[in-house]
Amino acid sequence: MRKPRDKSTLTKFEYIFDHLLFGGIIAYDLIYVLLPWLTPTAYVNRSLPKIIICLLASSVIGFIISYKNKRTTRNVLADFILGVGIYLIWMFGKYIPNFTRWILSITLIITGISVVLITYSEMKRKQDKKTLRWRYYLKLMKLVKRNAVIACTIIVIIVPSILHFSENQEVTEASNSNILKVHEAYGEKYNLAKNIDQIRLIRNNETFQDLTYKQKCKVVTAVLHSEANYLGLSKFQIKFKDLKDNILGRFDPNAHCIIINAKQLRNGYMNGGDAKSVLNTCLHECRHYFQYSMMDLYESSTPEQRNLSVLRNMPIVDWIKNAKNYQKGDGAVNEYNKYANQPMEKDAREYAEKQVVAYHKIIDGFNIYGR
Repeated sequence: MRKPRDKSTLTKFEYIFDHLLFGGIIAYDLIYVLLPWLTPTAYVNRSLPKIIICLLASSVIGFIISYKNKRTTRNVLADFILGVGIYLIWMFGKYIPNFTRWILSITLIITGISVVLITYSEMKRKQDKKTLRWRYYLKLMKLVKRNAVIACTIIVIIVPSILHFSENQEVTEASNSNILKVHEAYGEKYNLAKNIDQIRLIRNNETFQDLTYKQKCKVVTAVLHSEANYLGLSKFQIKFKDLKDNILGRFDPNAHCIIINAKQLRNGYMNGGDAKSVLNTCLHECRHYFQYSMMDLYESSTPEQRNLSVLRNMPIVDWIKNAKNYQKGDGAVNEYNKYANQPMEKDAREYAEKQVVAYHKIIDGFNIYGR
């Protein structure tokens, strides 16, 4: 087999250097200068890690195809266009679905036809299988990259233009609707008022103890969902399991699961099985979920955002430190103070005590003025 002629115009060092240098410049300017200047949508929808991933992936493809004997400025430029085009579709394709579907469909159809033609052509060649296989794969890679670069060139020209000159602010509206979108895992149908017939059963201990185990589980579930609605919690599981007698409930942050000790529900005369204690346990465990949610939010925020009063006025840093060295309660008297005085436990305990009073007042109000 004849060795392919080296058509490189760049040394190996220059080829690598150009990818690193110009890739960094393009990534920064595209994210922080060019696209935000073209449209506000790109200012609020931007991701430096994503553009780096796209440029890195396109560069790797380019290295596989061109590094050996086609190290040219043209191929470096093609790699950048491919990475930028993928990024634009990734970030803004959802705002221009018709164009996205059109460009992807046309590219796939043309590529598919070309693959069939290349396959047919290579099968007719009378060469050894190893040579045939290498030629075939190399041609396929070049073909796919060429078509992708052509499509991305169109994308790089058209998408910023659409974002900038879009009429009727369709793109801006689509962007804003996504930015302002709030997903309520537990919407208004879960709030206390709409579930008062279930939740009011936990107000009086005698009434609560007259319920069956299954009925108590339904009441507890209604309370947990009501509190999740109030705190804005994301979806979580509820499990009723037999735990140690001294453990009334537990929140598992890894499984997003609140576990209520079934023993106290079956036998309401056990410590922690009375209506007020069960209500307190539900509110206590929901507060733990809230704490972990706030910790996640804090850690994903920038240092500037962490200075916002909504984050600064809560002991989130103390919670984070506590979570890393959390002292589990094992029922031992000498260890209880260490467990109870932890920042997370102290906050959850104080919160639950206040919320029990609030729930009682709301339920009493419904009992007096409601149905």
